[in-house]
Amino acid sequence: MQKNINKPKISVVMSVYNSEKFLKDAVESILKQTFSDFEFIIINDCSTDNSLRILQQYAKKDKRITIVNNSENIGAASRNIGIIKAKTKYIAIMDSDDISLPNRLNIQYKFLEAHKEIYLAAGSFYFINQNKKIIDKRIINMDHKEVRKNIIHKNIIHNPTVMFRKEKKQLLYRNKFRTAGDYDLWLRLLSKNKKMVILPKIVLKYRISNSSLTAVSKQLQQNNIKKARFFYIERQKVGKDSYNSFKPKKILTPKNSNKTFLQEKELSLFFKKSEDMKGFRQKLKIYWKKNGILNWKFGIIGYIISFSPFWIRQKTRQVIWGI
Repeated sequence: MQKNINKPKISVVMSVYNSEKFLKDAVESILKQTFSDFEFIIINDCSTDNSLRILQQYAKKDKRITIVNNSENIGAASRNIGIIKAKTKYIAIMDSDDISLPNRLNIQYKFLEAHKEIYLAAGSFYFINQNKKIIDKRIINMDHKEVRKNIIHKNIIHNPTVMFRKEKKQLLYRNKFRTAGDYDLWLRLLSKNKKMVILPKIVLKYRISNSSLTAVSKQLQQNNIKKARFFYIERQKVGKDSYNSFKPKKILTPKNSNKTFLQEKELSLFFKKSEDMKGFRQKLKIYWKKNGILNWKFGIIGYIISFSPFWIRQKTRQVIWGI
């Protein structure tokens, strides 16, 4: 039995929908945290596979787990149920196909305890494939001023790496954003002058898979990002936005978008790490044959630069990846 089980310090909130393939990895990565004083609120969003049974097996063994079953599928906004239910000082968001590193909760808890002025602390992360192989990493180190400056132009905060403070008047994910709801939330926090930071320490392994929102609904995601940005500008001008009249459009995404996204990440990593430019061009031609030349802008740029001297390629790496 864990200490202080009735008064945990952190609530980990995770929404689950048909995640049986990777669910054990996600759940165990939280249960094995070095910081053990937490509650784990898991929302089953009407899964039709074995996800619920897997969760129930873990809940029998660990009393920190609370399972909430939705009566209807509501998507990413399911997290709101867990956030409202949370009875702790801090809330950490987790996705059901990712893996939190063992020190994640400890790193973010200590940071927020030491920096009372900060509302939200995000982290850096690895990209992994479906077999848990690391294919890239994203390390960002930004204080709240840098986040404010940059987040208006790009969603630099990765949702399953965040920990934030629980408040009486809590801003929640908005239901109409089936994707990019996190970006909308960050911009609304910005409108409320909440301070957010991104820590350079890697706290998560982010899996590129069939269930990844950014892979499956890429086109819809981009449209919703633009809408979230539009709402932010509205609030800056008139003090409120027109979300209530927002009617999101359903956009069909190509069936192979998840595979394409993964191929692009692997090609980027190959260009970034390898000096075998002939091999890079061969892999790129295979990608083009399947997906078309114009599908990925960096592919064309990378192909041209691959014929350049080493110092030009190195300069390109420095500009794009900071190495």
